[in-house]
Amino acid sequence: MPRKKKPRPPSAATLVRAKARATLGSPPPTRAVPVRRRREDEKHKPDWRDELRE
Repeated sequence: MPRKKKPRPPSAATLVRAKARATLGSPPPTRAVPVRRRREDEKHKPDWRDELRE
């Protein structure tokens, strides 16, 4: 049977995060911000009749 792996000691970053969560609480969950795509220019040129009406 293979040997069991020795657990690694926790890193400093993990300990700091755990301490911050204990004092401040966990950070609020975030939502992914939907990507707003740029609208392309109008697909058709305005009709010359429409320009005359203005």
